[in-house]
Amino acid sequence: MAVKTLSFPLLPASRAKGTWRIEVDRISLGRVNNKIRRIRNAALDAAHESFKEVTGEIKKSSQSMVPYKTGALHGSAFKRTTRRSHDINAVVGYDEHSKLGYAWIRHEVPAKEYTTPGTTHQYLSLAFLAYEDVVADIVRKAFRKELKVIGFKPTVLGWI
Repeated sequence: MAVKTLSFPLLPASRAKGTWRIEVDRISLGRVNNKIRRIRNAALDAAHESFKEVTGEIKKSSQSMVPYKTGALHGSAFKRTTRRSHDINAVVGYDEHSKLGYAWIRHEVPAKEYTTPGTTHQYLSLAFLAYEDVVADIVRKAFRKELKVIGFKPTVLGWI
């Protein structure tokens, strides 16, 4: 009887009456699927936590640049990070419910004169650009942390 060994997760093939029979090792395949699911969930958890951190930093940074005359615009800042299954959304902004009516104009159009030194228009864009280059590092760091939580050893994490 000739035996040809195939790679994991397949069992060794056996030959009977001129035919080859290959069987899938369902238990091993189930373990592989479970690990992949855990890694995917760890990646999503890491992205969600990272986006919460980044949106908080962008909001904080933008508030240091937003024009501050009455404080209404400054006080209308918000951040929101939501996760539904595999969909993660992160939003940072001002005047979420359009109560002020001038937040977009104040963001896009420079004022003739700013009452608070160091403030400017484009405060959200400038804050976002300041974090644009570090977002990937923040997500990677959180992903490594999540992988350790689910039992992956640091030596396995060299590719991340």
